[in-house]
Amino acid sequence: MSTGLELIPFAIAAGIGVVGRYRARRAENQASGPAPYAFQTRMQDEELLAAAVTAVSVTDPGGQGATGVTTVAGVPMSMVRTDSGAFEAVFPGHIGQDQAKAALEQVDGEYARLVQERVYHGVIEQAKRQGLAVESEQVESDNSIILTLRVD
Repeated sequence: MSTGLELIPFAIAAGIGVVGRYRARRAENQASGPAPYAFQTRMQDEELLAAAVTAVSVTDPGGQGATGVTTVAGVPMSMVRTDSGAFEAVFPGHIGQDQAKAALEQVDGEYARLVQERVYHGVIEQAKRQGLAVESEQVESDNSIILTLRVD
């Protein structure tokens, strides 16, 4: 099977731009390695994703925020928005899936922390608008936060 045929379904899911970059790299290197592959993620907010990638990545040679090529734990990856609105993590075919999953888990963990932080601040602001004050705040071992609010 030719490289072009292997990438056609991938191009539909991940976007022509990323496939074009991988094809260009493969042509430059004249390598006929395995085709790139992708993992679906739960991440949808590009701003939070870019912040998460920046926090855990080593490099961002693409310079394109969440959609550039970055290296996490020695693993190159690209994040590409799908038609569903979520991002896919795209990996070169020569990277083992266990390595890819470990790198993606780092990005996902930081993304989850940033989502929690955003929600926390949103709850605090909403409570203030509703005339509530934070009486106590307790951070649990799983990093969840229990807030006790009181009416002022």
